[in-house]
Amino acid sequence: MTGKHSEGVYDRPMPNVLLVGGDPDSAVSLARSLFQYGHHVERAPSSRIAQLLIDEGYVPDVVVIDVAPPGADGFETARDLRAHPFLNKPRLPIVMMIETSEADYAQRFGELDAKFLEKPFNSSTLQGAILIAIRNEKAQG
Repeated sequence: MTGKHSEGVYDRPMPNVLLVGGDPDSAVSLARSLFQYGHHVERAPSSRIAQLLIDEGYVPDVVVIDVAPPGADGFETARDLRAHPFLNKPRLPIVMMIETSEADYAQRFGELDAKFLEKPFNSSTLQGAILIAIRNEKAQG
């Protein structure tokens, strides 16, 4: 596993991405696409597994969350990960993936200061959202 706590967060040319939830086939496809962009990707099929990965030392630079991951609400997952004691990153960049019919969640995204992408989207759109989210987090320091 890459991205242990002892490493600097931005020492790598491309960020560590934690991919939470989503249907398994889509998650594998997204992980492969992000890997091709040079990202280090860890997949967590549920919010609980995402928490366990961080408990074990994984440090994501950005988290991509399906709005309805198994085991929790995506917004709750985002808040929990930002508050995780090992990360201490209240501005952890978050990209939320939503179905078009879930667009009424926009207000909740604003409260989280998260980026969101409506499905379907292509991998280059996700890549851009990840890089923008990280750049914004660094700028707000």
